[in-house]
Amino acid sequence: MLTQAHLYTSLPNTEAQVVCVDSELPSIVTHSSTNLNLAIRPHDLAYLLYTSGSTGLPKGVLIEQAALTNHIHSIIDTYQLASADCVLQFASLMFDVSLEQIFSALCSGASLLLRGNELWSHQEFQSQLTKHRVTVADLPPAYLHTLVE
Repeated sequence: MLTQAHLYTSLPNTEAQVVCVDSELPSIVTHSSTNLNLAIRPHDLAYLLYTSGSTGLPKGVLIEQAALTNHIHSIIDTYQLASADCVLQFASLMFDVSLEQIFSALCSGASLLLRGNELWSHQEFQSQLTKHRVTVADLPPAYLHTLVE
């Protein structure tokens, strides 16, 4: 589990290894920066998604590598993404939709336009899409509705 030192005491008791990234940074930077030689298996965890779902009660959902991989390949096939495309990463990095936007571009060889934290005005949105020749933009309905207006 990765956390910060000031949050450590507020965590529930766990048997997981806890790493306080801020206080252990001097030790962390001494480790090799090369890729680990690990085999990723289909049922290995890709990420954890927190949602309230249909119950309204917060819960964590484990997303496996196979599910993420299958979804990304489905997006690539559906949009017929290729190296000539440019995908807009519009969703906040706090939402799993951002993974779809980022990995579909990277896994297909397409370009990726990272929006950043600012929400573009309609004029800036149009300018960025034209400037970067964006071919794929997955937008939330509320934002799309304001663009159409």
